[in-house]
Amino acid sequence: MSYLAAVGSTTGDYIKAYGTVLIATVGFLATLYQLRRGLIFQRETVATTTYREYHRVSIDHPDLASGKCERDGDPAKWDQYTWYVALMLWACELITEYAPKDAVWLASIKAELGAHSKYLASDEFQNEELGLYSERLRNIIHEVAPRPSEKKL
Repeated sequence: MSYLAAVGSTTGDYIKAYGTVLIATVGFLATLYQLRRGLIFQRETVATTTYREYHRVSIDHPDLASGKCERDGDPAKWDQYTWYVALMLWACELITEYAPKDAVWLASIKAELGAHSKYLASDEFQNEELGLYSERLRNIIHEVAPRPSEKKL
C-alpha cells in the first residue's frame, strides 16, 4: 500500500502528486538541456574568439604567418615564431574540441597547419611540443606534416 492510500487519499490526490512529480521532472530535464546548450555555446565562443585572435596576429605579422622562418636566423624572431605557432595550435585545438567532425573547420585547420609543416615535422617540435596537444590534433599534424621517415611513397 502506498503512502497516499494509507492516509486515505483520493484519486484526485494521486493525480496531483504524480502531476507534480511529472512537472518537476520536465523542469529538471529542461534545465539540464539549457545547461548543455550553454556549455556548447561557451565552447563555440571561446574557440572562435581564439581563432579570430590568431588571425589578428597573422595580419599583424605576415612574416610569421608565412611559415618561412628559419631556426638559424635571428633567435628572437625564432622565439616569436614558435610562440606564434603555439597560438595557432591552441586555436586549432579549441576548434577540434568544439567541432571535431566539421569538414569546413577541418579543412581550414589543415590549411593553416600546412603553411607551417616544415616546423611541425621538425625534430624540435616533434620531440618537445607535440605531446602537449590532444591526440586528435596530433593526428591532424601527422597527416599534414609527416616526418621525413613517415612520408608515404
